[in-house]
Amino acid sequence: TKVAEWCKKNADKKIIVSGYADKATGNPRINMRYAQERVDKVVAALKAQGVDASQIEAKAYGDTAQPFADNDKNRCVIIVGK
Repeated sequence: TKVAEWCKKNADKKIIVSGYADKATGNPRINMRYAQERVDKVVAALKAQGVDASQIEAKAYGDTAQPFADNDKNRCVIIVGK
């Protein structure tokens, strides 16, 4: 909700929605699917709250990038405003 509010207040800005999966479980194909599903759900929720699709850039990384040292924390979506 806070991200959607920010987007609506800053219509000239964009956000990057990045999805990840942990490397220790699954395989690269499955992990890419999980990361994409995470991204898709977040994007859908943002659009449902009135965020314009043109403000959203979405990317799934699967297990090719691991933003956190703790493996389990890599089952996530990170949103960055730009």
